[in-house]
Amino acid sequence: MGQRIDVVLSALFDETVTSADWAWGAHGEIPADPMVAIMAMLAAVGRLRSVDPVTKELMRLRGARLHRCRRCQSVRSVAALEAGIDPALLDLENPSGSHDLSDATCAALDLVDATFVGPPAVDAALADGLRAGYDGRGIVELTSYLMRNACNKIPVAFGVDDAIVDDGFEYQIIDDAGETVTVDAPFA
Repeated sequence: MGQRIDVVLSALFDETVTSADWAWGAHGEIPADPMVAIMAMLAAVGRLRSVDPVTKELMRLRGARLHRCRRCQSVRSVAALEAGIDPALLDLENPSGSHDLSDATCAALDLVDATFVGPPAVDAALADGLRAGYDGRGIVELTSYLMRNACNKIPVAFGVDDAIVDDGFEYQIIDDAGETVTVDAPFA
């Protein structure tokens, strides 16, 4: 996934960006245990809050469907629901052309496909669309969020991506520490 993010960020910022530039923060020592480093990076991405929760949830579900992650498809973001997302929109394979979404959100959804389907490729039109809708901070957050959610490919590869719930959805929040937490249904 790191190589895909390198390609995407390089295209979006018109300069070569490698994982050495983004994979660890400017502060602190890289942990010797790679899983400790990965978990710290995932939490750091979870703390980013410049992109709206509706766009992030649509991106997460698009990626989950592309990866065929059963667990991720059975989860719903409380933040997106509280922000007023149409639950019917969450059921669509690719919501880009189906609802009245902003151009920025449509570009973010296109970024999911450009990153995950085939070799990663960001053309000029997509780059322009993302730059029109997001500043540099938002573009980094979108791209980082893709990588955070792509960790679902690991359980999918091992066939251990079963949904936790038998019926309905599992509801989650990302807390202030950047950790994903399962909570009770937000609406009774």
